[in-house]
Amino acid sequence: MFSSLRTALLVPFIGVVVLVALAISLLSYQTGLKAVDELSEQLLLDVSNRVTQATTRHLGTSSLVLSAIAPDAGTSVGNTMSLIDLVPDSLPDFERRLWIASGLYSEGNSYIYYGSNAGEFVGVNRGAGLEAEVRLRELSAEKRTIYVTRGPWERGNLVRADAYDPRTRPWFIEATKRAALTWSSVYVDYTTKALTVTLAKPVFTKANEQRGVVATDIPLTALTEFVRALKVSETGVAFIMEKNGNLIATSSKESLFANGAEGAAQTTRLRADQSANPLIRQAYAQLQSAANARTTAVRGVDIARYSFDGDASRVHMSATAQRDAAGLDWTMVVAIPRSDHMSNVRRTILENVAIGLLAVAFALAVGLWVMHRVTSDVRRLSEATRLLARGQSPDPLFSDRKDELGTIARAVEEFKAGLLIDPLTGALTRHTLEKRVASLLHATPVVNFAVGFIDMDKFKRVNDQYGHALGDAVLAVSAQRIASALRRDDLLARYGGDEFVLLLSGVTTDEDVAARLAEISARLDAPIDLAGEHIHAGASCGGALYPRDGSTLLQLVEVADARMFEEKKTRG
Repeated sequence: MFSSLRTALLVPFIGVVVLVALAISLLSYQTGLKAVDELSEQLLLDVSNRVTQATTRHLGTSSLVLSAIAPDAGTSVGNTMSLIDLVPDSLPDFERRLWIASGLYSEGNSYIYYGSNAGEFVGVNRGAGLEAEVRLRELSAEKRTIYVTRGPWERGNLVRADAYDPRTRPWFIEATKRAALTWSSVYVDYTTKALTVTLAKPVFTKANEQRGVVATDIPLTALTEFVRALKVSETGVAFIMEKNGNLIATSSKESLFANGAEGAAQTTRLRADQSANPLIRQAYAQLQSAANARTTAVRGVDIARYSFDGDASRVHMSATAQRDAAGLDWTMVVAIPRSDHMSNVRRTILENVAIGLLAVAFALAVGLWVMHRVTSDVRRLSEATRLLARGQSPDPLFSDRKDELGTIARAVEEFKAGLLIDPLTGALTRHTLEKRVASLLHATPVVNFAVGFIDMDKFKRVNDQYGHALGDAVLAVSAQRIASALRRDDLLARYGGDEFVLLLSGVTTDEDVAARLAEISARLDAPIDLAGEHIHAGASCGGALYPRDGSTLLQLVEVADARMFEEKKTRG
């Protein structure tokens, strides 16, 4: 599978480091996603709760104000009086009660009014300053008159007069129809040019007959400014809308209504599906799709939670319904893209990737250093075995190492000694010679050499007369004498029991072969003194030239053996 030991060791090592780095990054990413989801959920609940509280606080005073003007019928005070007895009987009494009730608004801005079934009307419009407006239409009057005032029954400058019949107004009609406390739809007030909602309550006589309707206008400016100032998240949004989709407030900075043509009273409200903010449109579409939601109760308020795929990432959304018996039906929505909180997660992932890359680089450097130390010696072992397989002797190895490679090196050295060298004579083995000659036969250009064959003449007699131990010693001395006559590039191998084969490099003629073999024969004919014995062993020699006499070692040895045998005959 791998082309080298270094690759086989290094690739898995680096692979493990990379996998560990990737696993850590993936784990960090998954943990970060979980943390982001939990943070988004908590932020959703927090913002939803804040919007709900602000809405309740903003609207809650209104019903209290109306009850202060016209208490509910059927509620008793002690044993003799019902609260209905406290309802004013005349416009001046209503005016005084309106002034008292207007003080219940903490913001200081209020518009509270009463219209009777007979067409009478009185209203107190108080601002933050000392001056206010009283709007009055008595029973006999054709128009409503508006005065500057500072208190009940006080009339200042006339501001204007207009044709106004309370019985034709939507707040009067709806409250009369429901015969109960009634919220109007949100509308743009003609005078203040602000989103406003009206809470109206019918007023009854003791006979349970309607005598009129008391109402209060609640400007939603404070609520819209509160929502607009909310910092939900980087791209998250919060908004409040009516059941029909008209926006009441939003944290986006877009206008919630557009005025009609110049001089026209009609205005166009902004719907959630027409918002310039894509997240508001997507959140509204999610609500309209009736997708399954998880409901969580927070301080007694049910909050529906959604999760959907937005344009850039997963979006977490919560929706809280603001409903009451008076017909209020608003929905508070908070939507937060997961990507708003992913920057820290991405930074952590990038840090982990950077650490992983550094770890890989460090592991690669350490691995290369270790591999160099290990594989360099392994390569030497590999080269040594290759040379041994070719019959060549490798350089001495690192047998002084104390580890497994040192053990292998010492084994190779021992193997080399037994495989290449004949232990008795110190000459090459027959197998080694065959490998060496095979290399020469395939060399380019052709290398000329001669092969000599040497056979000891009286070796059997030496063994029989003096014993095998002395015979082995004679054989070893003879090998030394042959080697002493050889040149640097020549080879000597023990071919058989008492037979030697020579490879004489650079010899190209019969005369050179004869001269070289004659010198060797003379050295072998000299007596050998061993163990007090004077031994004459002698030897016969024959030679062959390559490539003239053969193209293989076997052919050359056969020719040289035949010529040696002819010489042995002449030596007697």
